[in-house]
Amino acid sequence: MIILDIVFLATWILLLLGLFILSREFLFQWLKSENLAIFGAFLGSVIILFEAILMLEEHKWRDDTLSNQFLRWAFGKSESSHWKWHVNPITVPFSLVGRIVVLLASVFGESSGKFMGRFIAELPIATSFLMVPFSFLCIFLGIFCLFGYQFNLGYVDGKLGEFRATRDDDKEQL
Repeated sequence: MIILDIVFLATWILLLLGLFILSREFLFQWLKSENLAIFGAFLGSVIILFEAILMLEEHKWRDDTLSNQFLRWAFGKSESSHWKWHVNPITVPFSLVGRIVVLLASVFGESSGKFMGRFIAELPIATSFLMVPFSFLCIFLGIFCLFGYQFNLGYVDGKLGEFRATRDDDKEQL
């Protein structure tokens, strides 16, 4: 088990060191400041390290149920060693990205829900029934427009596609 522990720790050290070096180089090329690049790379490495520690504590907390403690005591196993593979270098960054996406989506959903709730509460009941589908349509169209989609509705056959500017479009604008 000592060899597996050494491999586990070496993998984490190499991951954090590699992440630090790559992010420092990227930030230096982008910002042209060595101090800011080192600070950003250190911040990213520490965030990944703290996420790994948080996941480790969550897994140990789940593993310390009464039945697991009894099984370990009954069969003489002092500590569960499978926790290492729940905190592997692949799982932790994706878990962190997942938490960030969920947090941003929940904040957006909560604030837009409060806005729409207050807006619809001011309208008469007949108008509010029409306003709910129209507001969802506007929100989804706005999200698509943010990602560069254009809507050809009306004279054209009504299709949704990515907007690609051509040289003819640029000449017409001039």
